[in-house]
Amino acid sequence: MGGQEDEANRELLSTIRHDHPKMKAFYNGPSRAAAELRKRYGPKYPTFWRDVLTWTGAAAAGGDGGGAGAGAGAGNSADGAGGNADKGEDDKGDGMAWRHVRKAYLRYTEGGGKEEEERLEEQRKLEEERIMAEERARVESQLALASGAGGAGGDEGE
Repeated sequence: MGGQEDEANRELLSTIRHDHPKMKAFYNGPSRAAAELRKRYGPKYPTFWRDVLTWTGAAAAGGDGGGAGAGAGAGNSADGAGGNADKGEDDKGDGMAWRHVRKAYLRYTEGGGKEEEERLEEQRKLEEERIMAEERARVESQLALASGAGGAGGDEGE
């Protein structure tokens, strides 16, 4: 191994260690982006940063999602290899699961994903309020017509 390769590996390990708590929170969070990742890589992000090194995302095939027991040999198990067979060539246990999650995390946090989801949620709420207001106005109008017709006939009799 060359000096540059060693340095690149140290930087990668440092990044994985540093970003682990934030990426774990993102992955296990409520965003649509995280939900899509969980469908692909399993229900839980690895518990410890060292587990990320061997995480294959094979949890979707029946594992625990990378918690305890997903450490050094979990990616090499027969279940792990079989679990990745239908996921494509990019999920081979070579760190690609982490790389894909990191890309999504960066896109979400730095590329406006979070703000976009919040904006869409706000639009959904405003649309829901508008529909409710229209429905309320329609019901009030019907009640007014009903009480006006009944009230007009009742006033004439007095």
